[in-house]
Amino acid sequence: MIYPEHLEKEVLRYCEISKIPVRNGVIPPFYIPEIKRFLRVKQKIDISLNRAEEERNRLSLTGEAKKYIKEAVESPIEEFMLMAIYKHGLEKHCRPQFKIGTKRVDIAFPIAKLVVECDGRKYHFLDQEQIERDQKRDVYLAKKGWMVKHFDGLIIRRNIDICIKEIKEYLNPYLGLMQ
Repeated sequence: MIYPEHLEKEVLRYCEISKIPVRNGVIPPFYIPEIKRFLRVKQKIDISLNRAEEERNRLSLTGEAKKYIKEAVESPIEEFMLMAIYKHGLEKHCRPQFKIGTKRVDIAFPIAKLVVECDGRKYHFLDQEQIERDQKRDVYLAKKGWMVKHFDGLIIRRNIDICIKEIKEYLNPYLGLMQ
């Protein structure tokens, strides 16, 4: 069964609790419907938790920060990512809609030469021409010394903590130098 990588630990934990035998990471076909039900329920819970988290983030930001974020982004998923970046205190290192050479990126952390791209499924994963443009842009940015991390809109909305954790792990050596 194929499921998102970030859910692997939770699925395996569910199997352990439910006494579902897993051999070499493979779940027996008989249990697949049960795992699918678990994932559907998990998804509904994640959606409601993330909506609540999004609302808390909005309420916790000052009026000026809210206004800045609204003006600085081009999409709701970029807004959500930027709110999480603010919530975790990374905003002073962050530059939304940052220009690097001839390219503009969603969010940049110049101190670490890290680019964070917030990719909507319809635009970045289903349009072949856009996929090719993104790949060429990633190569261009890599030649300029930048690391590009792409986050799918669904992951941003449903598991923002995973995204922030990856960003922090990458930034940690650079932020440690500044403290």
